[in-house]
Amino acid sequence: MITGIVLAAGMGSRFGGDKMLHPIKQKNGDELAMGLLSAMNLKPWVDDIICVVRASDKTLISIYEQHGFKVHISEHYELGLSASLVAGIQACKGASMYVLALGDMPYIKAKTYQDIRQSLDKSDKDKIIQPTFNGMPGHPMVFPQRLKNELLALQGDVGARSIVKKEAHNIISVKVQDGGIHWDVDTKTDSV
Repeated sequence: MITGIVLAAGMGSRFGGDKMLHPIKQKNGDELAMGLLSAMNLKPWVDDIICVVRASDKTLISIYEQHGFKVHISEHYELGLSASLVAGIQACKGASMYVLALGDMPYIKAKTYQDIRQSLDKSDKDKIIQPTFNGMPGHPMVFPQRLKNELLALQGDVGARSIVKKEAHNIISVKVQDGGIHWDVDTKTDSV
């Protein structure tokens, strides 16, 4: 089973708070909360999704649940991105692959997710899969179940960089034409 993990437990301090609730305008004129849009963009390409949030994010939790997403609380979110990533991995049951997506990256194109999924389907399910644009790696990243213990041991605010570095020989790079894989919304001026 391929499980998507949407990391949406950050405090959004550079953004001014409530970043995951920030409205993102769609082509049809509708607006969706950033965290919800990130999860909805990923949903067609995975078998299951877990959205990792803070316990205090009652509105975000409600939005995710209204749209049928599973929610998991990151009890130690203040320790950084890795704490939320660990919480997400702990919540996965029966996953063979983990697709790690950031809740503040709502501009990744459907074609990118499709390309990642096609690469995943063709792979031996033992490699890390990462999109690249203009030679630079981005998100979302896919990790095989064999790296579960390494993922659970992560600490700090750097995510899985140490694993990616150690596993450099086991990475499938998927070239995409999508600047959205680098576009995380850290401040209000970062969103369109």
